[in-house]
Amino acid sequence: MLVSSDANAAQLQRPGQATRFYDDIGCLAADAGARAQDARRYVHLATGRWETTDAAWFAQPPGVKTPMDYGIVAFATEREAQEAAGGPPRQWPAVVRAVEAP
Repeated sequence: MLVSSDANAAQLQRPGQATRFYDDIGCLAADAGARAQDARRYVHLATGRWETTDAAWFAQPPGVKTPMDYGIVAFATEREAQEAAGGPPRQWPAVVRAVEAP
């Protein structure tokens, strides 16, 4: 995928495979390959730094537009995510479940 901005970007690395790039965190969450045991997943935080999905916190702040309209933003801390969303933040497994839900 062509990533025109890294503001909401993500990437997936798996041994023996080319790195996959996403312009929206929700696209990474929707990719079945990202659930593999050997998957290393990274997201671009709201602060501009990169972090693993296991260490990041996630929220869907009101009014935020992301390239594929998932509206998911990554934060370094639970507090940052909670303040941005005005509600409970999520960790990666909950993001994946939310994207998989019909």
